[in-house]
Amino acid sequence: MSPVPCLVLLLAFSYVSTSALPDPEKILPIPEKPGTCPADVDYPRCDNPAIHYLPDCDQDQDCEGQKKCCFSGCKNRCLIPLQVKKDSCPYFNHSICVHVKPLPSECHSDDQCQGTDRCCCSGCNRRCVSTVTVKPGQCPAPKTKCFKIDSAQCKTDSNCTGNKKCCDRCGLKCVTPEKEHDGVCPTSIENLSCLTFYKTLCNRDSDCPRKQKCCLSEDTLQCQAVKNEDVPKLFGDLRIIKMEKPGSCPSPTKVCKRPILPPLCISDQNCPGAKKCCTPECQDTCQDPSP
Repeated sequence: MSPVPCLVLLLAFSYVSTSALPDPEKILPIPEKPGTCPADVDYPRCDNPAIHYLPDCDQDQDCEGQKKCCFSGCKNRCLIPLQVKKDSCPYFNHSICVHVKPLPSECHSDDQCQGTDRCCCSGCNRRCVSTVTVKPGQCPAPKTKCFKIDSAQCKTDSNCTGNKKCCDRCGLKCVTPEKEHDGVCPTSIENLSCLTFYKTLCNRDSDCPRKQKCCLSEDTLQCQAVKNEDVPKLFGDLRIIKMEKPGSCPSPTKVCKRPILPPLCISDQNCPGAKKCCTPECQDTCQDPSP
């Protein structure tokens, strides 16, 4: 065959090949699913070079249903985006923790847990677990010293008759709950079961002013201003209320480049004591207010 027909065939093949390629300007970006990914967990840490974490997904469309592709625990995983967290942590018997050396806690905030899961005491450390529905009212504060642990009379509030709740009274028992003030504690009170020894500054809501509740903060029960669910604010799929604590956040120390790290808090009420939710170094974290 002469070189002229070969050249014609080559040019024709080149035209067909290039014309079949999609126009880069017409390629649509892959859409993200709605919702906000949970913040990264505290443990495991990703500083072991011998461990290679293979991602479970590269984008939201790799995940089934409403799940999103989120970075958590050293790799991308398919997780349910944050949802309203109204229910409570399941009961955990903390008496065994005197004899157990647990792994580091997986989380310290509910915002690190997917969907409606909460950061609860389980296995003598805090981890993300499924919540349980509870009856209205507040369990009396657990006794700090138990000379005998009675056999459990119940596992959840649903095992108790009438308005009685399943509470820890040196063993799970059905008891009449305390009347509680309006609002929601920033941290689930059930995390007290992670603390084998603690000293309380209050025992029930009636020990606090009307607009405060007896909540878990800084590893003890103390009176705190609460989130008011009547005036919610939408953050992704998470309903919260911005209630400012006194003081000012420290001034930022650097100019942040995207992507900014996932937040470890959303409002001041996610922070214990007098700490505020601030962004000093490209990530929302709990900080002491400026003098």
